[in-house]
Amino acid sequence: MSTATLTSKGQTTIPKDIRDGLSLKAGDKLDFHMLSDASASLRVRRGSLDDFIGILHIPGRKAMTGDDVKAAIAKTLKRKHALTRK
Repeated sequence: MSTATLTSKGQTTIPKDIRDGLSLKAGDKLDFHMLSDASASLRVRRGSLDDFIGILHIPGRKAMTGDDVKAAIAKTLKRKHALTRK
């Protein structure tokens, strides 16, 4: 078990063994959840789909719809499947 102290500003330092065990690094996002037994859990936010919105944006190119994405995936899978059968 590790212990940390809360400062008057509501801040604390996560003990090194916990940071290492969770592979935490500067800038990581942490989610805290209150549990019904008056305790809390901490989870490392490893990324969500929202974090990736727009990363492939090319100015002037029309955005793909969900159906466009599904069609592109199906086409790629079909092509890879055909290559593995040769």
